[in-house]
Amino acid sequence: MPPISETAFETLLAQTGIPFDAAQKKMLHTAYPMLAAMIERVTAPMPREAEPALIFHPEIG
Repeated sequence: MPPISETAFETLLAQTGIPFDAAQKKMLHTAYPMLAAMIERVTAPMPREAEPALIFHPEIG
C-alpha cells in the first residue's frame, strides 16, 4: 500500500470531527501504515485451511 499524503491524512482526520494537535497528527500519520496493513489482513478472505481443525463441544450435565 502506498503511503498516504499528509493532505489526504488531514482530510481523514477532519472527517472524524476530533480536534488533534500537531503532535497527535504526526504520531497518527506515522502509525497509519501499520493500521492500514492490519485492516487489509483482517478483511482479506481466508483459505479453508486457516480454519481451526477442532471444534469445541462443552460437556453438559
